[in-house]
Amino acid sequence: MSLDPAISTLLSVAALHVLVLVIPGPDVLLVSQTAVARSRRAALLAGAGVVGGIACWAALALLGINVLFAHFAWIHGVIRVAGGLYLLFMAFNLWRSSLGAQAQSAPVSTPLGDFRAFRSGFLTNIANPKAAIFFGSVFSSAACFRACCPPTAATA
Repeated sequence: MSLDPAISTLLSVAALHVLVLVIPGPDVLLVSQTAVARSRRAALLAGAGVVGGIACWAALALLGINVLFAHFAWIHGVIRVAGGLYLLFMAFNLWRSSLGAQAQSAPVSTPLGDFRAFRSGFLTNIANPKAAIFFGSVFSSAACFRACCPPTAATA
């Protein structure tokens, strides 16, 4: 007895998703740093922003962003470079803030506004090259398998 191709594809995407999630990235760093340096509320809102970014990538994948990337490879390159630059900007700000914290005897935590916390999480995920690669190639290729390749006598 063989598995339905849709179930097999779904299980493959789920396995790849678990592997991608095991490797912590900038999203985990942002939420962890926000939880330690700011507040629980700010960390939850940053996490909600990350989820919003994931939802955008998933929606784009389902709409066929891999086709766009295949025909216009420069767009994928621009997204990767812009994402890398944003992550470098975040790293620089984190480094700069750590230098300022050494000069102070007791670090003072300034509150982070709700919108700003959400925006940080959203932009971090949207700029994450790992998310762009995962949703732009692996996820979207598997998600459109049934639409692109209807079942034939061999797969039905």
